[in-house]
Amino acid sequence: MALVEQGLDQQARDLIDTAQPTEPWETAVANLLRAHCRPVAVPLPRADLNQAQHATASF
Repeated sequence: MALVEQGLDQQARDLIDTAQPTEPWETAVANLLRAHCRPVAVPLPRADLNQAQHATASF
């Protein structure tokens, strides 16, 4: 979130993408963070939205 606050959206997404979750809830959080780290002008693709919703609905 610190990277996003600094306007470094791509670096934030890269950091999330290189993380290796070991618990199922970590994957759900990563999906939500990835969705939040998108630039405002770029809408979240439907597949990514569905993935984030599905991952969080199981908790």
